[in-house]
Amino acid sequence: AIFRDSQGSEFMTDVASWRVVEAHLGPSIPYSAPSSEMSLSELRARAEQILAENTPALGAMKDRLFYDEGTKPDMYFFSWEDRTYQGWLFMPPMARIALRSDGLLVTYVNSLFLSE
Repeated sequence: AIFRDSQGSEFMTDVASWRVVEAHLGPSIPYSAPSSEMSLSELRARAEQILAENTPALGAMKDRLFYDEGTKPDMYFFSWEDRTYQGWLFMPPMARIALRSDGLLVTYVNSLFLSE
């Protein structure tokens, strides 16, 4: 199911569990340059917190997840993949979180619950 808020943000949910699988910042939210910047370690901790809050079994699966991160100007990307899961055809269960340099959540994708 896809839900949209009044600012055009989209939230895609798994209807069996009602977990948010994807969230994207709406196009009607005006862009403004970050007024403050967080350090990479603060952004990483924020991404990990978001993931932990939305993935109840994260503690049990964390050791088997492949982790990667990347950057673009003012944007930071954090990714986790469960490459050990045998039930996938095209992409393994994964989570990707994009944060602006001030910590604003821009994109959230999480299908790790498939491998719980």
